[in-house]
Amino acid sequence: MEKLDNEPFVEEPGTINEDEIKTQTFKKGLIIIIISAVLIVAALIIILIFFVFEKDDGNSNSDSTPDSDSSDFNYINAKYMIDFPTNETIIFHSSYLDSIRLLKIDGNNVTIENNKTFDNEGVHTIQIFFKNTLTSLDNLFFQINTLQEVDFTNLIHSEIKSASDLFNGCEMLINVTFNEHYEKITNISNLFAGCQSLQSINMNSFEKDTLIDISGLFSRCGSLENIILDKFNTKNVINMTNLFYECGYLEEINLTNFKTSNVKHMSNMFYGCFSLKSIDVSSFDTSKVINMNGMFDGCNEITSLSLKNFDTKNVVDMYFMFADCYKLRSLDISSFKTDKLEDMFGMFKKCISLEEIDISHFNTIKVKDMSDLFGNCTILKKVNLKNLKTDNLEYVIGMFENCISLTSLDFTYFNTQKVVDARYMLTDCTNLKIIDFSNFDSQKLDYYEGIFSGLTSEGIIKYNSSIFNETILNLLPEDWTKEDINQ
Repeated sequence: MEKLDNEPFVEEPGTINEDEIKTQTFKKGLIIIIISAVLIVAALIIILIFFVFEKDDGNSNSDSTPDSDSSDFNYINAKYMIDFPTNETIIFHSSYLDSIRLLKIDGNNVTIENNKTFDNEGVHTIQIFFKNTLTSLDNLFFQINTLQEVDFTNLIHSEIKSASDLFNGCEMLINVTFNEHYEKITNISNLFAGCQSLQSINMNSFEKDTLIDISGLFSRCGSLENIILDKFNTKNVINMTNLFYECGYLEEINLTNFKTSNVKHMSNMFYGCFSLKSIDVSSFDTSKVINMNGMFDGCNEITSLSLKNFDTKNVVDMYFMFADCYKLRSLDISSFKTDKLEDMFGMFKKCISLEEIDISHFNTIKVKDMSDLFGNCTILKKVNLKNLKTDNLEYVIGMFENCISLTSLDFTYFNTQKVVDARYMLTDCTNLKIIDFSNFDSQKLDYYEGIFSGLTSEGIIKYNSSIFNETILNLLPEDWTKEDINQ
């Protein structure tokens, strides 16, 4: 049909305008670009999140597990000596079973179903791989008495806060290599307790001031001869109880760098260190210490001990503090403040080389027990009891038992109104000639068996019959003179 010039143009069905095609193409391209950009951004975000979590996983207790074939990740090297293989021979504490991802014995991977037993005797090399970063090493090798050597240098240790009883009872342990340093550890109590074969140990890895409890750290290390403490940081330590307990082979300990301003407990600190010939504690700040019982008990070889720098104003217990210091000839406790002291049981017991002990400056108003205070101090010739306040004293059992060099004792200023037990108080004081009990109140005294047992030859005792039970005097040897000041 012929098109007239004046007729409007009408697009036939099925035909497309060129401008519209361009517009639609542009829109499609723009949408593709936007979608691509969104996908790229999303991919970048995913990658970034993955990177962050992967980085964090190496320093936290994440549940993700590293490749089991990795040989350079978070593990401990150890050696064991097996003399008699049995089904009970274990290599780590069972509480760690779920924390271990891989175990290698003599280079061979083993199934972690239970604590692996050994099939043959001899020295075995073990690698223990852990799943995650540990926060505690408590009891890891507790009483594993076949363990000989341990190397921690490949263990991630940044989060470890405690290693209490780590090697407690490891009787065969001879060598330990720690990580370079520990940033967060607070508790290493009983870490080497009972390691009877350990001869030398370097503690300089513990140079941070995070430690709080080091009680029993070297307790019962009977073969220990050398401890390196140059960088060992005790600035914030509170508990030093049993620190060197029964370290019988130690001949010297360098405590120059010890900071003790926060320590509250020093009980049995050097107990049983019978090879120590001297000890320098002049740098100790003891202003916060509460317990000093047994602190030097059994230090047989020490001949002189100066504690004139000790601040004891907060100390409650001093029982057995110097007991069994057989060779101690000189003891300076002139600075002792004892206003809070309650227990002096056996404080100087068996100090068989001390000729004189001056405690006349002691405030003993709160002390309840002086039993065995000077028991078996065989060459003790002079004791000044003049200024002692004993208003709350209850027990004087064996107080001067076997003090064979004493010739006289004056209890004039002794308040005994609350004393209930004086058994063996003066037993075997064979050279005692004068006893002044003129102020001794025995009205509450229930037990006095053997109070004068072993006294020999003639002697004089002064007493006050109005406050002293004369029946007790029947325990004296027959040739002793009894003077009643009340007559």
